[in-house]
Amino acid sequence: MKYRYIYISIAFLSILQLVNISQIAQAVDQSTIISDQLNTTYPTELITQNPQTQQDANLLIDSYIKKNFDSVYYTERSSIGEIKMIIKNKYLFTRQNIDFTAIKYHIDKSFIFDGALYTWTVKKGDSIIGQISSNNKENFFYNFNESGIYQVEVTVNSNGVIKTGSMTIDVFDKISLDYRPFNPGKGDTIVVVTELPVSQYNIEWKLDGRTVENSSNQLTFVESKGYNQSYNIEAIAKDRFTGFTKYYGVATIEIKEPSIRFSVVNSQDNIPIPYEDNITIDTAQSILISADLDNINQDARLSYVYRINDEIQSSNGNSLLMDIDPNQGYTIDVIVTDESTGDTITNRFTINGGKSLPIEANLSNNSRILAFIQNDRYSGIMILGIIGVLLTVLSIKSRQTL
Repeated sequence: MKYRYIYISIAFLSILQLVNISQIAQAVDQSTIISDQLNTTYPTELITQNPQTQQDANLLIDSYIKKNFDSVYYTERSSIGEIKMIIKNKYLFTRQNIDFTAIKYHIDKSFIFDGALYTWTVKKGDSIIGQISSNNKENFFYNFNESGIYQVEVTVNSNGVIKTGSMTIDVFDKISLDYRPFNPGKGDTIVVVTELPVSQYNIEWKLDGRTVENSSNQLTFVESKGYNQSYNIEAIAKDRFTGFTKYYGVATIEIKEPSIRFSVVNSQDNIPIPYEDNITIDTAQSILISADLDNINQDARLSYVYRINDEIQSSNGNSLLMDIDPNQGYTIDVIVTDESTGDTITNRFTINGGKSLPIEANLSNNSRILAFIQNDRYSGIMILGIIGVLLTVLSIKSRQTL
């Protein structure tokens, strides 16, 4: 009995194996082109319709690729000749490795591909710009430095029997896509543009792989994913007259969490002070601190609160003016609140870190009183003191009445 479950498991796995073998046999028997990850390198069973000519076989391969791999492989033009060639890149632009593959299938069963000598040649016009030969080299990568029309040829020599294939391709420049705002925030309206004229090109815009625009040289969408997400933008420009792709652009837009960026200047001569997390200032001077936000919604309503050594300061919007004693240390915190959402962003830095902190920050004189009143700790003590005085007065009066 203790082996009962082992026997049941073995029987179950055997049944599954028989089912899988049956399904594979049925797939091989179907009158279709089949592929295992396209299996274009060793397609001994790629053609099952028994084509009568190599041209018919190549047409079947083209049909299968266009039907099943149109989104990832180049399908605008087909190769010619006895050796079928495919390109495992969707778009052909400069300064990228383009993957050419020769299909190892021919209706002449006596033609042996294994061990054959492959010669790949790249031409521009009548000039050969690249050539390589090697046994069993059914894959060939080439990086085009310039846009233009090229011809790629492959020659397969098997024991002195030579068969060839070629393809004419149009390699184009990859265009840059500009977008605004440059650091978009959550919920922003984002506009992506290209300078290509719509009078000459049909421009297809894809957002995360989905076509969303076909009639403009710009794409507009509203951010909806939130922080720490990204959008993949593609622009495919096709010539209005030939229908061939001429330009391709791609951009990834990241939605980062908001961050505060500080700038510090000497307020007397407006000379910038290099910013770092701990700034050293060794002379008495007045400085102007400014806090700017990156990755924030363009319509955000922002309020700023500065604290120096835990004391709230009177500031002018996103800026604060303060006097520096070089013998004292300061910790500057800023709290930015988006009034429309309630979200808060904080950041801090120090000046003369490691030096003793003053009892009271050495601020401009006109901000000290307001800073004292706005400080939560001192305002609480004041309120408790007032309440204590009132209770004392009421106690005295109640005794006098009695």
